[in-house]
Amino acid sequence: MENEKKKKQLKKLIYQLSKMRGRHTELVSIYVPSGYNLNEVKNQISQEAGTASNIKSKTTRKNVVDALEKINQRLKLYNQTPENGLVIFCGNISEKEGVQKIQLWDIDLIDEIKTRIYRCEQRFILEPLKDQIKEKQLYGLISIDTSEAAIGFLRGKTIDIVFKAKSFVPGKEIKGGQSAQRFSRVRDGLILNFKKQIGENANNIFSAEGKNLEGILIGGPGGIKDDFASGDFLSFALKKKIIAIKDSGYAGEYGIKELITASEKDLQNTAIMKEKIIINMFFELLKKNSSLGIYGLNEVKNALLNGSVETLIISDELDENLQDELEKMAENISAKTHIVSTQTQEGAQFYSLGGLGAILRY
Repeated sequence: MENEKKKKQLKKLIYQLSKMRGRHTELVSIYVPSGYNLNEVKNQISQEAGTASNIKSKTTRKNVVDALEKINQRLKLYNQTPENGLVIFCGNISEKEGVQKIQLWDIDLIDEIKTRIYRCEQRFILEPLKDQIKEKQLYGLISIDTSEAAIGFLRGKTIDIVFKAKSFVPGKEIKGGQSAQRFSRVRDGLILNFKKQIGENANNIFSAEGKNLEGILIGGPGGIKDDFASGDFLSFALKKKIIAIKDSGYAGEYGIKELITASEKDLQNTAIMKEKIIINMFFELLKKNSSLGIYGLNEVKNALLNGSVETLIISDELDENLQDELEKMAENISAKTHIVSTQTQEGAQFYSLGGLGAILRY
């Protein structure tokens, strides 16, 4: 839970920093990898301050030098590079010409960074930091039948559809007086081409993720999914990552969601399944008319105030300020907090109830 909290705070900070622009190249980004000699970084900052004195614009020169001085002062608080490395952003973020507002952020990192960067630009360099908030659990998803297909990812609790295609395969009935054999050959050829198309796209999409891809799930109605999985449409390396082949009523984007639901056992340790378990537990209490399951802002707030909340459940669609307020209240009484998405049927249903609920201790 601590990492989830850090990740949420970091995501919010990255968003804020991404909106900031310097009036000139005066926003400084520093990335120091774990184990790197911090004295070398301090020396570099001093050298950069000397170089910055040559900047022609008096205002830009002052903003850059002052930002580097602020960074140097902050670095004095560190005896060595923190365990996961160090990231510092600093610069003049004032939106008014001629007005200085130097601000500094040093980041509490979630994971170790291996990137060494010093940049002074009109924006902060955030790309390496964004890796910190990427979901580590990553599964490839393919839903296919003779009419359509979709390729996507399950990233933690997020379902991301990255490719969709319709086929030109006709139905099984014979059209226009064609002979049954000829029609069958044409149809089989179109199905084969469609499977090749999906395979080529899946190979390109999934291979780009490399070792991050933990497994691949394939689903769809009928036998085409089995032919696709057993055929030579995916590369040998990707075929080894197939962990489940599931029947579903649909293919395409809706079929992807059915595939995830059908793969609960195969995905039991993933964030999305843990989320589904929590929401289903909550719905089960409501179904039994149990007083241990409540929903609604007033009801949940009152339960938090009297300390009876065991588990707080919040939809990620709720206002962020309200989320923060409720999380702090839950933290004060040592209650667990689960932020749930609307990506699943259960999550969407929970949001339709108002997106706020709790399981009580008593």
